[in-house]
Amino acid sequence: MKNAGETLRQGGRTLKAWASETGRSLAYSLYVIVHPFDGFWDLKHERRGTLAAAHIIVLLTLLARLLSLQLTSFLFLDVDWEKVNLWFEIAKILLPLLIFVIANWALTTLFDGKGNMREIYISVAFALTPFPLIQIPLCLLSNLLAVDEGALYVFFNALSLLWCGALVLLGLMQTHEYSMGQTVAAVFATLIGMVVIIVLLMLVFSMTSEAISYVVSLVKELIIRLY
Repeated sequence: MKNAGETLRQGGRTLKAWASETGRSLAYSLYVIVHPFDGFWDLKHERRGTLAAAHIIVLLTLLARLLSLQLTSFLFLDVDWEKVNLWFEIAKILLPLLIFVIANWALTTLFDGKGNMREIYISVAFALTPFPLIQIPLCLLSNLLAVDEGALYVFFNALSLLWCGALVLLGLMQTHEYSMGQTVAAVFATLIGMVVIIVLLMLVFSMTSEAISYVVSLVKELIIRLY
């Protein structure tokens, strides 16, 4: 019983330490978005960013997207819910993020990039912080705006996207220790790499589907002939 109690206490302390570290890392994301040069440098070299915090930011980004579909005024975002697939909306964020990280890691490894896959993912995830911070209040605010005040909605919507895009560039620049020119070239090459990966995945999926279909038809033919 004493050993079990000691194990529980140690587990509680470990969980508390994990939660505290994750909380500090999430709070640090607010510093990163306004001090990107120092912030992203510390994310890598001082280990201020954690995978748990990065996962939470990505989940908050997904939540912000889904809430914007649900709560944004129809004056600014007309959603036909009969045609909305929530899994597809989730995949539209998660899959490009995953493929971007993989493509960037694969390409920068060839061109003296200093970041590993974990560091790239954390920097990109932290760069998404402005999206939920702006989009969640914005979807609520949209219900208080009139049509002629739509410019305010458009401004903040564009701000959230441009801010995230700028942070992704600065984050990758600090992670790989590139110049801005090298970073822009790396991002451009990454986008091309994403297209290549998507095409290859589609080919693999198509070939796999055809192979499965062939095997199924062959089995059916054998069953018909034997029985």
